[in-house]
Amino acid sequence: MKHIKIIALINLLLILVYSTTTTLILSSDTLDVLVVLMLLVVTHGILNILVAIVFFIMRKNSYGKAFLLGAAIALVIGYSSCWGSGELIGAF
Repeated sequence: MKHIKIIALINLLLILVYSTTTTLILSSDTLDVLVVLMLLVVTHGILNILVAIVFFIMRKNSYGKAFLLGAAIALVIGYSSCWGSGELIGAF
């Protein structure tokens, strides 16, 4: 349970950092922000899944489950932040 909380927190902080940074840097065009954030979110999710597979191979199932949950968090919340950032830029 301890691993899940830490890994989920790290994933949420990573999403916050790269969503905010991308939105501030590319604030001129909504489509650019959406595409870049979409690529970052997919990459984040894939990396979490690959790390989970490695931990399952190493027989550390609690870490593997935590990283699979991290992948789900990255994909669901990252997708939402992607569209939210696009709407935020489109409003201005």
